[in-house]
Amino acid sequence: MGARTVVAVTVALASLVGGACVGDRWALGRAEEQFADRIGEGVDGVTGRPGVDIAGFPFLTQLAAGSLDDVSVDLATASLSGVDLRDVDLRAHGVSTSAPYRAGSAEVRGTLTTGALEALVAERTDADVDLAVDGGRLTATLQVLRADVTAELVPTAQGDSIAVDVVSVTLAGAVIDVEDLPRAAASRLRDLAVPVDGLPDGLALTDVVVQDGGLRVTASGTDVVLPMAG
Repeated sequence: MGARTVVAVTVALASLVGGACVGDRWALGRAEEQFADRIGEGVDGVTGRPGVDIAGFPFLTQLAAGSLDDVSVDLATASLSGVDLRDVDLRAHGVSTSAPYRAGSAEVRGTLTTGALEALVAERTDADVDLAVDGGRLTATLQVLRADVTAELVPTAQGDSIAVDVVSVTLAGAVIDVEDLPRAAASRLRDLAVPVDGLPDGLALTDVVVQDGGLRVTASGTDVVLPMAG
């Protein structure tokens, strides 16, 4: 084989590989656009266009196998089972490429603002409390006999609800025991929990962290049904 032939073959192979890479990247871009469309249509309360990133190379082999290795989705806002969240990110692994869309495992994180949390508490527990985050602490303030009672709360994830433990209670500048409050007020604090039912199948609340402006909540699970339009 002459030098010219070797050069020609090399150029041809390089062209084929380059064309295949270009085709793979084009298909990936189209898939990410379609994924964003389906997420936007399948999830309530979405503002702006979802950001989607499908990892792994080559993409076309994943597509042929019917399963995407890793998918990341970022949403400015979203509503899951009536819970309004901000700065939402979804990380899913082993995502099927046809409806019903499922993931072998998935994790969703979002910020539940104090305003949204107050609305949830009022709607789902009938408890009238003012919630705030102060120096990394979650506090609840309610009125007892026309006096403000402030309780420091520690939230925890319990699968289908956000429960809270009362750390301390302050009345008129003095720290008191929650049991020393009138029974009605004590029960409102002690039994404070916010149901979060109706999450996508396979997901459960697994973590809650207090941060400026609200709570950073995490839901995760396996064999998760993704909220995507068909």
